[in-house]
Amino acid sequence: MRVPGSRRTPAAAELRLLHTLGAASRERGVVRFSAPLAVVSERLDAEAGYLEAVDDATCRYVTAPDSWEWLAVTLAAVGVPYTIEGPPELADLSRSLAERIAAAADG
Repeated sequence: MRVPGSRRTPAAAELRLLHTLGAASRERGVVRFSAPLAVVSERLDAEAGYLEAVDDATCRYVTAPDSWEWLAVTLAAVGVPYTIEGPPELADLSRSLAERIAAAADG
């Protein structure tokens, strides 16, 4: 499954350049996925940041999104376990979103 609206991921060097030029003044979100880079890159269009391997089993996504809400939804849609490394605003918003989704599912 690929996140809707996603495209092929550009090369890492292109992503770093885009990230540096387009997001220098915004706070960065950092997320560690508990899945290999090859798996996550098939499901996440990382053009708004960069995706890099940490080791054979995990990878990290660094981005400076326009909206923490958008990022929280996008991360959940990737469909693999992940840990938010920062910032606290993204973690707080993700908790709130999870509570709303759980409440909606429970009726």
